[in-house]
Amino acid sequence: MMEVLKEGGNKNLSWGRKTLAALSHLLSIVFHPIFLISYFFVFLYTINPYIFAVQTDKDLGIVIIYVVIISIIFPAIPLVMMYFLGLSESIQLKERSERTIPLALTGIFYLWLYINMLNNSAIPMMYSSFLLGSTITLFGCFFINLFTKISLHAAGIGGFMAAVFIAVNYFSYEYSYISLLGTINLQIKSILFSILAIAIAGMVGTARLILGAHKSEDLYGGYLLGIISQIIAMRVLLF
Repeated sequence: MMEVLKEGGNKNLSWGRKTLAALSHLLSIVFHPIFLISYFFVFLYTINPYIFAVQTDKDLGIVIIYVVIISIIFPAIPLVMMYFLGLSESIQLKERSERTIPLALTGIFYLWLYINMLNNSAIPMMYSSFLLGSTITLFGCFFINLFTKISLHAAGIGGFMAAVFIAVNYFSYEYSYISLLGTINLQIKSILFSILAIAIAGMVGTARLILGAHKSEDLYGGYLLGIISQIIAMRVLLF
């Protein structure tokens, strides 16, 4: 009887671990650093669409497509090529030696996007600030990676969290008004966005630890780099 209970307990434990690992993988994919540039664009447009000086939905769509191509598709190409050529074990770039070329190329794409957005009068300075901070973060990760490992996920989500804090305080809105499908209007306290950003950053870091992708110091270093980079960008462009 005890053996049956023990076997059942082991199965439940194994199922729980597999579920936790699956959720951690999902979080790592959904909040992969490559998507955060686009996420922040959506975030800004959600809390205050009027800061984007686009005249039509078509113009907005063109800007979004441009952002997605430069920040997601172009950086993804070398990742996929390296994987299929056998130069990396996975697109997650687990080994430090696999990250050098993708980080350098992605940094160049981010810099390109930043320069173009900065010179585009339709794009708010807040978004350009986030792009500058993300570019600083990326090149910081590149140089740190030459000597030791750092969590790219933590650096990305740490910068995203800092940018959300900056945006919420910069606009100084107590409430944000969000329209869903043009018919449902929601009034959300702006501080909740900051709380959600903290929660997401914590979950992503925990997921990376569960997967054994990083040590605690890799995460702390990543968070710190992402936050400091956004503060520097804010000081340069906003204040």
